[in-house]
Amino acid sequence: MSASENKRFCVLQITPDSPNPVHVELFEERQDSDFYFVTFAKENEKSLKYCPNTVWSETRNILAELVPKKYDYYMFIESDIILEPRFDLSAYDQILQDLEFNPAVLTYYPGRGIHSPLVQDQEYLNSRDYSCIPFTHNGIKIVHKSLMKWFFPLYVKHRTDTDACHMFNIQEIPFLLDIICSHKMIHHNSPNDTEGEKEYNKNPAYTKSKMDEMWAEVRPHYKKLNLLIEGGYNIHDSLSIKSFFVSLFKEKNITPRMNCKDVNYYNKDRISRFFDIESPLFGSIK
Repeated sequence: MSASENKRFCVLQITPDSPNPVHVELFEERQDSDFYFVTFAKENEKSLKYCPNTVWSETRNILAELVPKKYDYYMFIESDIILEPRFDLSAYDQILQDLEFNPAVLTYYPGRGIHSPLVQDQEYLNSRDYSCIPFTHNGIKIVHKSLMKWFFPLYVKHRTDTDACHMFNIQEIPFLLDIICSHKMIHHNSPNDTEGEKEYNKNPAYTKSKMDEMWAEVRPHYKKLNLLIEGGYNIHDSLSIKSFFVSLFKEKNITPRMNCKDVNYYNKDRISRFFDIESPLFGSIK
């Protein structure tokens, strides 16, 4: 897995023993991309590391830590994700085209196997090429280099992974106008039996309770809580903040904006409008 300088993005994957061969063919050692992976069930000499006894969020943190820091974007994608371009470009070329927006985070429209009401909304899918959709699925997130230290390490306190995913989406809030969901490609989730053993699938009620505990930690340090209260949301429910932003962005019909290639999203003032960055929860802030 050689990695040349100045490539546009790298692909990062967690897999039981070997990466998705379709993803390897698409992204490994290309002109504008490289491919890295870690394993958790069996050692692989080509992997960055063998990570037994880790949950998903811990293993994704290892990927973020070990990958060479020389790319514009870091693309985290699950090994069971299927990418379906809707037009003439390959998945590789579609990602490069969409990165011309220079977004804070890029993701793709949800398809089969993704728990989202958008999956059935074909009218919305076909109505535009790009949208700003809060709280998208974490199966694929393409993160700008300037925000890696904001999002990582992921929240791992409860080791349920849903808490880590929800926290990531909460941390996207200051950048929602620059977080792009491309409708030009759909991503599907095709889970296999091995990965079905992930902790967050075992007890939904337990994982929801841990999400609520995580939100109880974050809530005192979130500066816009009054908007949820005024909107009649139950602020003790971890999903209240998701419901608020999903409804807001749907009502406002917000569209993505283009940014310059040398954009730096790591702006303390921007983040501080939403969060108390002195909180230990945001220890990555320097």
